[in-house]
Amino acid sequence: MKSLLLLLFAFFLSTSASAQTLGSCHIFPSNNPWNVRVDTMQVDVAHSAAYIASVGVNTSVHPDFGSDTDYGIPWEAVNSSQAFVSINTSNGYQDQSDPGPMPIPFNPVIEHDDDSHVLVVDTSNHYLYELYQAVRDKNDSGWVATSSAIFSLDSNNYRPDGWTSCDAAGLPVFPGLVRLDECKAGAINHALRFTVPSTQQAWIFPARHHAGSPTDTNHMPMGTRLRLKSSFNDSNYTGYAKVIMTALKKYGIILADNGSAWYISGEWNPNWPDDDIGQLKNIIGNDFEVVNTGYPIETDSKEATTPVIPIPQGTNGTGGILQIVSNPIDFGKVTVEVPDTMAISLSNSGDGNLIISAVSLLKTNGDFTLLSFALFTSLPDTLKPGANLSVPVEFKPSKVVEDTLQFKVTISGTPGVSSDTVVTIIGEGVLPASVTATDRPDAFAVYPNPTSGILTIASTGIDATSHIEITDVIGRSVLTETIQSNSGTIDLGTLANGCYFLHAQTSGGQASKLIEVLH
Repeated sequence: MKSLLLLLFAFFLSTSASAQTLGSCHIFPSNNPWNVRVDTMQVDVAHSAAYIASVGVNTSVHPDFGSDTDYGIPWEAVNSSQAFVSINTSNGYQDQSDPGPMPIPFNPVIEHDDDSHVLVVDTSNHYLYELYQAVRDKNDSGWVATSSAIFSLDSNNYRPDGWTSCDAAGLPVFPGLVRLDECKAGAINHALRFTVPSTQQAWIFPARHHAGSPTDTNHMPMGTRLRLKSSFNDSNYTGYAKVIMTALKKYGIILADNGSAWYISGEWNPNWPDDDIGQLKNIIGNDFEVVNTGYPIETDSKEATTPVIPIPQGTNGTGGILQIVSNPIDFGKVTVEVPDTMAISLSNSGDGNLIISAVSLLKTNGDFTLLSFALFTSLPDTLKPGANLSVPVEFKPSKVVEDTLQFKVTISGTPGVSSDTVVTIIGEGVLPASVTATDRPDAFAVYPNPTSGILTIASTGIDATSHIEITDVIGRSVLTETIQSNSGTIDLGTLANGCYFLHAQTSGGQASKLIEVLH
């Protein structure tokens, strides 16, 4: 079983108390990168000074939003009554766009610059729809765009690694905007989107794509996370500017696109008090510091097809939508010739049944061997609307190397209508000596498994005090507990249905077990 990569997972150890919301609609879960606080994380000492210098240490922040229609990115909220229309991206990034239809109103407010963003939040069904360089389609009631993206707001589904979105970094635009309603409420509980003129040909998670031309590593990669230094004296600032400065200290900013230096994005709103938010211009580049989120700088695209795959509608007007919650799936470090098990999580967010089957495209590639791809390898399965399904995958590395393995998933809605997508798993083979923690899977028992909420942990061979960490299928920490006796319980009732890993870490060693939550 793989070892804990504490540095890589530290980014998710500190989650926000409440996720960003729009009314009763949550804008991604609380452990989504946009909603995670960074005020207690370590400074990226190796890069901070150079990255900030590349943008300008004395260059002022510019609030790229206000009451003037030339500033800010507008957005629309719709509900389930909004009609769906066609989306045409054939002259743009069609291969990296989510296909329509989408619930775009006939006459939405469009961003007043060359980006021409259209952002639509479906507060009934909890989806975010974004268009880049959008114009009305003269031939029908739909839209033509350079790129399009769909994000499920109830889960942490990211763009495939290497994909753009309606932002160059492959990120959603809406969750990074400064909104007037949040300022009026007195708190912004999420990171903010910002731009710089020149970026590195690389990205850091949660970014998925680069748009850089310099190979100079002193430039920021897309996804770089910064925060306003705690030493910045904001005691004399007032109003909404003070609210925004507090968010800059707690949640920071995420590099999302190429643009003007230190431009922080917000919504266009005719009611912005421009003099108030103008106080932000007193912040300069040197007032920020780069945060070490623990994720590596990526330069090699691990492209896979879109994790949200609409199925063509049947004759009754219904259709299922398959969502692969995390794709690619990162196994982390695995000891050579030792099998490891992970799981992929599938859900159907549409209103029709999906018939799912899967075959391996590549059982071995010389570096990794697929041992099993459970459940679908022999018989197809039906995934009903709103249902979730966890599929165990077992593989082992045969070489000390980092590589990928891919599998094709076939989905069909109505007879004769099907679609394929590729599930990509990523792993790194390591020698046993490089695994610092001792793997002791027999050191404790967990029951019941699956669990509907309360999980009992009984220690049989490790210290009485155990640090317990629950991670999702790609290693993001969702819960931590300390058990002070040889037997204890933890409540998993707040976790969504699916597979997780339970890791016990003590001075006596490490043990990990696959668990399933099934309410």
